Amino acid sequence: MSPTPFAQYAAQFWFPQPTNILELGCGNGRDASWFASRGHAVVGVDLSESAIGACCRQQSGATFQQGDFSKLDLDQKFSVIYSRFTLHSIDAPTESRTLEMVRKHLAPGGRFVVEARTIYDELCGRGTRVSDREWIYENHYRRFLDPVDLLSSAREFGFAPEFILMNRGLALWKDQDPVVIRLSLAIA
Repeated sequence: MSPTPFAQYAAQFWFPQPTNILELGCGNGRDASWFASRGHAVVGVDLSESAIGACCRQQSGATFQQGDFSKLDLDQKFSVIYSRFTLHSIDAPTESRTLEMVRKHLAPGGRFVVEARTIYDELCGRGTRVSDREWIYENHYRRFLDPVDLLSSAREFGFAPEFILMNRGLALWKDQDPVVIRLSLAIA
């Protein structure tokens, strides 16, 4: 299974040398497994018990753990905490818990790297409305992120942006070309 374009981008620009990585919402484990194949020590966390079971059967060199990543309490700090398409899959209170957890588990000089859908995504507004920015479309919950609000929340938790990119063409999937934001955040 090949890694996502974001995994390739992040590894090239933010952590080209082997380091320790915590992946939030690792899903099928493709990015965690790819990072491990490149010499990184990786812990992937996902809420789905079946996804974690499948990841563990891959024997990729990554470690996988089932659980709510916003409530992690590990005896470890990470140089990189990696979040691809997870922040838009959780509600605002869970985002706050996640930012607090990331702050607690990020090693000095470490980075929180994020890719997420924004309010400029063409899916924003489709399906069953939950709130102004939350929608359920094709049985999939999404909370489309306002980049200004996300950066404000990150700053409240003591993060400073190192890198921000928002555009189409970054996360192509089938016929979708969402407007996503890519961030690298460090402890201020």
